[in-house]
Amino acid sequence: MRPRLIVMVATAALGLGCLVPAAGAASAQAVAAVPLGGLIAIGDLSTDATSSYHGWNWANPDPVYLYDDSGELEVVRYDGTHDALTIDGYDPVTLQPVGAAHTVSLDGWPDWGGFYAGPDGYFYVLVGQENPDEDDNLDVVAVRRYDQSWNLVGTAYVKGSATQGSVKGIYSPFAAGAAHMVLDGNLLVVHMGRTIYAVQGVHHQVNLTFQVDVTTMTATTFDELGDVSYSSHSFQQLVAMNGSDLVMVDHGDAYPREIQLGVMAGFPSQRAVTDYDLFDFNGAEGDNFTGASVTSLISGPQGVVVLGNSIPQPDAPSGPQGSDTQMRNAFAIAADPTTGSHHVEWLTNFDADGTTTASELRSVQVGTDRYAVLYGVSSATSYQLVYQLLDSSGAVLASTTFPGVFYSTICDPVLIGHTAYWVGDEPGAGDDAPGYLYGLDVSDPSHPVLADTERTITPTPGTFTLRHAPRLGGVFSRGSEVWVRGLRWAPTPATTVYHWYRNGRLIPGAHGGEYRLRAADVGAALRATVTVSKPGYDTATASTPPRTAR
Repeated sequence: MRPRLIVMVATAALGLGCLVPAAGAASAQAVAAVPLGGLIAIGDLSTDATSSYHGWNWANPDPVYLYDDSGELEVVRYDGTHDALTIDGYDPVTLQPVGAAHTVSLDGWPDWGGFYAGPDGYFYVLVGQENPDEDDNLDVVAVRRYDQSWNLVGTAYVKGSATQGSVKGIYSPFAAGAAHMVLDGNLLVVHMGRTIYAVQGVHHQVNLTFQVDVTTMTATTFDELGDVSYSSHSFQQLVAMNGSDLVMVDHGDAYPREIQLGVMAGFPSQRAVTDYDLFDFNGAEGDNFTGASVTSLISGPQGVVVLGNSIPQPDAPSGPQGSDTQMRNAFAIAADPTTGSHHVEWLTNFDADGTTTASELRSVQVGTDRYAVLYGVSSATSYQLVYQLLDSSGAVLASTTFPGVFYSTICDPVLIGHTAYWVGDEPGAGDDAPGYLYGLDVSDPSHPVLADTERTITPTPGTFTLRHAPRLGGVFSRGSEVWVRGLRWAPTPATTVYHWYRNGRLIPGAHGGEYRLRAADVGAALRATVTVSKPGYDTATASTPPRTAR
């Protein structure tokens, strides 16, 4: 395993005393009606924020998860008060409850890590307990495996002595992060955060990756098996398979202070990791604030796409990093796991000092190399749900917004049939907030329909953003060719139509991006207009400044 240089700075440490989430709003009261866009109420949720990032700084495990049980919609809710899971089934057509609710006790494991419905038909529940005595032999993390009837069929354990990047110990599991899991064959990979044993009295936060052989329910850390993708502080941990490559994403605050993509090519036959820097953050190492969130990972035939939001950063639309009061823009970072080549696509372009901001993004696959991306846009007086259709190259293929619909990022959506379902709460919700089921019909992924049962909600198409205005290039003399240059839209248009004008009058037959000057053009002011279109978007037009031909 290649050596790691680990530097711990006490003044920038993220210890237990540093992990103080922003206070949540007062607990929401029961409501008389399902919110706009909602389908049914599904019971209270143990959550103290409408976002998986407390105080916009670091991720936390979701309080609710959805999965498809042979066409039946299952809702798994975590009850932190009683250390239990509640599982309710619904008919996705009638929205009626199916069968009796299950309650699964997690007694003895008070720390919540997350849930994963494996493609093998088993359910994996990640839990833990604190290790205040820094006991190497204490089972601090447990992966519990359940069958389809929610019978516990096996448990794998990780002890307090676990090490990653030469940094020892699990003092507090899942701290300042949201663990994620992926199953490849018989190996379940868990990518998580933890605070470590004290270093000069401080419990720093570092990531940890381990695998579970689900045939024997034996856990082994990556540190014991070969290489690791090290990150501290890691405010989010995402993991997926991309073909035969294992990809791990960390939202790093110190070492490194960037969104890091770790790739273990040819997993599990080889164990070397290559790390790539996808997005740098301004500020000092270990600030405990990056001004960004990282909430979803798409993996497809063209690569991977990391989804999040951010205040201004080096890669962001409007300059250097500002403060936590600035507005956020949504981004999609498309990366090639083989080479690390990547680009950032900004999905919104709000004024950092304005009043409109983008919430955290979630995604679900809705077709072959087609992924629905959902997020909210809010201002002081309004909310809207944003739907964008992406492929695994990060290209935006369609966009639709639903005015008045609040999108709460407390769970990943799931596709059942032709409908993407998710659970959300209401603005300002606090502990034990009522949860509601939402659905979006994606039979035509370019034209989604919100499945509201009571009210008609008229969607609005997406809008193009002009990133760079067009201008005319070339030598402006008779017989020379001139062209439109510098034009850039977001997203990339599906069709582009050019028109050329001489002294304000349309030039018949001039429809391309290039135009050869004629005798009639000498002394005249020429300009071109560019009209772009794309399914799900309003048509947009930009015009070049005029230039006079000689």
